[in-house]
Amino acid sequence: GDQDGGPFKGHPLCEFCKLRMYDDNALWTHLRKSHYTCHLCERHRGVTNEFLNNYDDLEAHFRSLHFTCEDEGCLEQKFVAFNSEVELQAHCAQTHMSNAPRRSRQVALPVQWTLTRRPDADRATYSGETLPRSGSREREREERRITQDNRNAAKSDEPKEEA
Repeated sequence: GDQDGGPFKGHPLCEFCKLRMYDDNALWTHLRKSHYTCHLCERHRGVTNEFLNNYDDLEAHFRSLHFTCEDEGCLEQKFVAFNSEVELQAHCAQTHMSNAPRRSRQVALPVQWTLTRRPDADRATYSGETLPRSGSREREREERRITQDNRNAAKSDEPKEEA
């Protein structure tokens, strides 16, 4: 480096290899060719210029921050990691269950949802018979009858006032 405190600070060092490179461009090229970055962190978290020494370090990173497919074939293939558990489950269902019997291919995927009931909606119940075709007058009459039956049942469940 420059001993007088000038602009030249010496040849940059690769912290992994302990090798000095000619300049920052050469160091950048070396890091890109010889070391690893996490494609998931770059894509989903906006992390750039973070390098890991070798694939073992990257695999440990995948296991600690992401979701890794533990199938032997995927471990041999390398780089099979996902940003979410749902993505991993979809991968497993698509990749590893394609030869499985149809019954065992069904995988429960967690889905978050909220059900909100309209305040003006009446509960319609039916005895289990098939309702007439949608849009028909007969169906409309049956739906009105069910709604009225529900209202009457609700009224009969209300406590009666005694005089």
